[in-house]
Amino acid sequence: MASKYDVEVSDGAGCVIIDVYEICRACRVSCGATQHAIKKLLFAGRRGVKDRLQDLTEARDAIDRAIELEQLPPQQEPPHG
Repeated sequence: MASKYDVEVSDGAGCVIIDVYEICRACRVSCGATQHAIKKLLFAGRRGVKDRLQDLTEARDAIDRAIELEQLPPQQEPPHG
C-alpha cells in the first residue's frame, strides 16, 4: 500500500485500494475536522503511533470541533490558530 491511509477493499471477485480521504471526497465530507475524525475512527489503534483509546479520544475532539464549525454563522470566519 502506498499510503498509511490506504484500505484494501475486497468483494470476493477482486480488490481495490482506497485512500480514506478519497472515501471522504466520494461521500462529500468537506470539513477537515470531520475528515480527521473519520480517519481516527477507521484506524483507531492500528497505525502504531497511538493506542486505540487515544485515537478515539482525538476523534471525539475532532467531532466536537466539527460541531463548533457547523454552528458558526455563515458569514463568520473561524478563528485562525
